[in-house]
Amino acid sequence: MEQKYNYYSPSMLSVDGTLVTVSCRAKAGAQWGFIQLLCERQRTDGTGQTSTVICSPPARVINSEPDNTKTAFFTAPATALTKDGSIILLSAFFPESKGCADKHLLEKKKIACAYHDGKRYPLIYDRDGNFFYILDDGSVIDRHKQPTAYTVEPLGELYKNGEYVGNIYLNGAKGKPDRENQTTHGAPLKAPKRSYLLMFRSSDGGKTWSAPKDITPFILSDKDSPYLVTASGAALTTDSGRLIFTLKSEKENICIYTDDGGETWCRNQRQPFTGTKGDWIAYETPDRHLHAVANNGGKLSAGLSGDNGILWMKGDKPRLKAGSGAFGCLVTEDKVLISHPAPKSAAAGITVGDFVFDKKGGYKSTAWRREEALLEQPIGASTLAKLDEETVAIAYEDTAAGDIKIEFIKLK
Repeated sequence: MEQKYNYYSPSMLSVDGTLVTVSCRAKAGAQWGFIQLLCERQRTDGTGQTSTVICSPPARVINSEPDNTKTAFFTAPATALTKDGSIILLSAFFPESKGCADKHLLEKKKIACAYHDGKRYPLIYDRDGNFFYILDDGSVIDRHKQPTAYTVEPLGELYKNGEYVGNIYLNGAKGKPDRENQTTHGAPLKAPKRSYLLMFRSSDGGKTWSAPKDITPFILSDKDSPYLVTASGAALTTDSGRLIFTLKSEKENICIYTDDGGETWCRNQRQPFTGTKGDWIAYETPDRHLHAVANNGGKLSAGLSGDNGILWMKGDKPRLKAGSGAFGCLVTEDKVLISHPAPKSAAAGITVGDFVFDKKGGYKSTAWRREEALLEQPIGASTLAKLDEETVAIAYEDTAAGDIKIEFIKLK
């Protein structure tokens, strides 16, 4: 990787003998600035590495200065594999701002989505506070449901009578886009400053990706804060084919799910067991029930769902601790592995949950073991992928180098 960038928040899948890792590529080391989504592919033997920029955010200024806030940005990508082999990628996206690092600048009172003809659509606003709907085909109608001269293309490019007039996710007004340097300017209609959830799809193992689709209208509640982002980097594909992504916010943690490969989305309507202090991740046990682990300020808590992720309740506590940061989860035939920063040392830790079976081979429970050393060096966020029954891959933030590294580990 080029070291003029910083890389973080990995999400990794093993797809037909290829490791597909999506991460954030940042021009600066801050939590904001010009942050792209990057896909790296390599064979499971570590060879044949290639990288592709999935999407770049709209920006008025692109540089590596840590105080540059004149750009939108992506954060916290998460991936899942559908039953037909497509990769679904969700990423939180913030308009020009510092995002969650300066939450008081986010617009809590502006409604981001509203109903029209029984369906919710994104809203954009003019300088006088009048709102407009963005329909599925990109056309824009006013608050009285009348057509306008505006259209919106993916990632906020706004046109009026076919003429480009700026980007809805950037501040400022008129300007001149500099396509050679990938910069542009703000539009006369703007999206509220809050987090959005964008979806990308790859049908060829991460070689190419679709244009972004804003799925925020599907999953946003009127009670949500303007900070609602994807949690840990590995989402869950259940045995039934449902894709479940965990989210976190200032108010409550939720999960969202799709049963049609990302065409439509739903969310659970009850606050899960996890609180709001950290990431949480779901997995499926051999009896096809859903369980989850949450990192609440360094303490791991557990939860379970008997209805495929709609409602959650507290489970037996693992009574284990972990360092702070997003973590990975992987299920093998007889155990669940949780990768995380170790709580009391510089090494990376792993918490193991051994599946307990009865005499007939039926799943009974999970017996948790205390963390073991996984890697010698300190790590940030991590994610796991299964190569075979004896080998897993871990992609993790090398916090000292500002890089993403991948290691291959033999299971004990």
